[in-house]
Amino acid sequence: MRPIPFVLIALFALACGPTAPVGTSPTVPPVDGSVPTLGPTASGPTPLASRTPIGLSTPTPMGLSTATPVGPAPTPQPTPGSPDTPFGPFARLSSFPADGAMAVTDVAVTPGGFVAVGFGGVGGAASFYSVRQGIVWTSVDGSNWIQSVDPSLVNVEPISVVARGSDLLMAGYISACAGFDDGCTDVPQAGNGIWQSTNGGPWQLLAQNLEMQHGLVDDMFLAADRLVVVGGAGEEDQATVWISPDGVTWTSTTDVAGMETVDSMAVGPAGFSAFGTIYDEAAYDVVLVSATSSDGAQFTTATAPQLLGTGIDDLTAGLAGMAGVGYHLSNLFDQSAAALNSSDGVNWTEASNSDGSFADSALQTVHALPAGGYVAMGYTQRNDEFGTLDGAVWFSADGSDWVLMARLDAGFTALDSSALGATGAVIFASQQVDLPDDDIGSVVLGWFAPLSSIHP
Repeated sequence: MRPIPFVLIALFALACGPTAPVGTSPTVPPVDGSVPTLGPTASGPTPLASRTPIGLSTPTPMGLSTATPVGPAPTPQPTPGSPDTPFGPFARLSSFPADGAMAVTDVAVTPGGFVAVGFGGVGGAASFYSVRQGIVWTSVDGSNWIQSVDPSLVNVEPISVVARGSDLLMAGYISACAGFDDGCTDVPQAGNGIWQSTNGGPWQLLAQNLEMQHGLVDDMFLAADRLVVVGGAGEEDQATVWISPDGVTWTSTTDVAGMETVDSMAVGPAGFSAFGTIYDEAAYDVVLVSATSSDGAQFTTATAPQLLGTGIDDLTAGLAGMAGVGYHLSNLFDQSAAALNSSDGVNWTEASNSDGSFADSALQTVHALPAGGYVAMGYTQRNDEFGTLDGAVWFSADGSDWVLMARLDAGFTALDSSALGATGAVIFASQQVDLPDDDIGSVVLGWFAPLSSIHP
């Protein structure tokens, strides 16, 4: 399921009523819209490479992620929880440095720990509608984080980040215009782009692919050493997959087994595995579709239950094969968690939930544990007037059956991202808050659990 843009979430909050008040810095006007570039600047359409099959190796299991908001952080250091506490092993990241930040949109594992990306407002503005300033956080252990604000990320809203050796690569969206500023003329680079940082150096915008720049970017991940971007292109945002060896030269395909949206994709035993949906006019609902590809250039339909109203939001590969997690919707707001598993990435089976905890819940991200088993992050619905969600974590020994193993100690508006590294698992969520003058902001919530405490 494609992430909901932050502006739309803010509009929903305005329509549904107030949340908790919070202070804010004054909004400042946009600064100069120039964005430094690396490599040849595209004055016309960036040529797409030919569809060359990609050699794949079995990946080190690494989760994908999604989006988040933030606010000022307190100072105490986090204390790891333990499995016998009321909320399980996940302890609050109370010292996460979120000064000037509104969102943490992705977190990923690096050779040295973790990297997270997000945004604030230019000049410290706290409104969702302000011009964006990209922000980067790094951590060696998942508990202690360092924040950096790179001047080269002015006007940038990061979407996704990955680590490849000593390089960090980030997908993001460029705009020098604030929300609802209909009279603003945007910069020529406005739209989606890919940035690179080498050995911790400054972020540099790579030459943009025009199809991607003016399309929709949902996610980015690594397939062996290749970058894979999933999204949409054209007037109707047709489901599109882009693949590149360097972030500059891209091969694109829309041959995705008829999927109208591609909601999740990962590399597994058979190459690429993906899930998406097709709208069934007779059923007045979407139908789950699974696809596979050996090279990422042409996808064919895989074998999976054709479930109505179901989306698989994340996939991962582990010792027992692949696991996918998501949600099932019926009667518009009747939601339950959904999960599938496959030994080969081609033939999928619906997983069970022996403790009944999938009711009124959804799973959003999934990770493979290095010693075997899987852990999924999601939430249950509180059903209050604010639509508050309560974070929860599930475990499966082999992907075929899931049980609730932990709850997070605070409610939030959106579960945004998670990652599992050598030291443990980190989760970020966001809680929207009211700002003066009927404006909307948010605060960030984070949790960490040591790897040794995640096995139930």
